[in-house]
Parts: sequence; structure tokens; C-alpha cells
Amino acid sequence: MIDERNSLQVGLTQVPFGIQQYNSHNWFFNIGYYIGLEDDHDIGVKFIHQEEEGWQYQLAFFKNSESVGFGGATDVSYSRYSYDVASMDIDGDGEPDYRNKEVNQLNLKVHYILKHEEWIHQFGGYAQYGGLYNLDTQKTGHHYGYGVFYELRLQGV
Repeated sequence: MIDERNSLQVGLTQVPFGIQQYNSHNWFFNIGYYIGLEDDHDIGVKFIHQEEEGWQYQLAFFKNSESVGFGGATDVSYSRYSYDVASMDIDGDGEPDYRNKEVNQLNLKVHYILKHEEWIHQFGGYAQYGGLYNLDTQKTGHHYGYGVFYELRLQGV
């Protein structure tokens, strides 16, 4: 923690994308989770500015997803909690057919919290841009995503 409002997280940390902590507010996650855009954790560094009310923001850089093995030619397994781009063996021959992984991703999330009597309004936006490295061609493409949100909560519920 830098001070009461600002902190720095290094290592395995939650990607600032979507409504956090969870968007679904119930037992079942929504489609954002299953396509790898919510409740995702990656390895990198994240700066967080928080206030009880007012503007909040998070800026993050992730070198890669939460991989067990590191290195340029190391496949990322798809059998783990967070959904990310990963290698997959489609035909069952024991060799991955699709060999891609996420690299060098930037994330920005900005939102505003307004408290009015028992109601808490939260609105903002988020963006993500990063590379997709192909292990076979050794070339890097890119991926990106962005969105806006509004959340209304009743205090104490």
C-alpha cells in the first residue's frame, strides 16, 4: 500500500475488467466469466486508486496469464480456474492443435461511486489491449475488449 487511497499489486492479481468483484450477484456467473473477461487473474503489476465515494481507477500491465510453466515455447493449459487463451488438443492425439497464449496486456478501468441515502450508484468503463503469441509461427497478433457499466445497490443488501 502506498497510502490510504493508492496501492500497488505485483504478481498474480485480478485483471481490472468488468464489474468487480462479480457481475452476476448470484450463484451463477454470467457470459463474461465464461469467455475469460471477468474474475480473471494474471501475472503482472497493477496500480489502484480508491476512494469511499468519487472517482476510482486501476491501471495494469500483465506479462502473461497465470501460467504454471514460463518461457516462449511453453504451452498454457486450458484446465484451470480462470479462462484465458490457451493451447488445446482438439483431435485427441496428445499434441496441441491450437498453441496461442496471452502476452503484454494493458488494462484500464475507471469508475465513479455516488452514494445517495441508502442507494449506491456505480458507473464507469474499462478497456483491455494485449498480444496473442502463437507458439508455432512465433508471431504475435493482438486482442482487445472494452465496455461500460452501471450498477445500483441498496446499502446493507
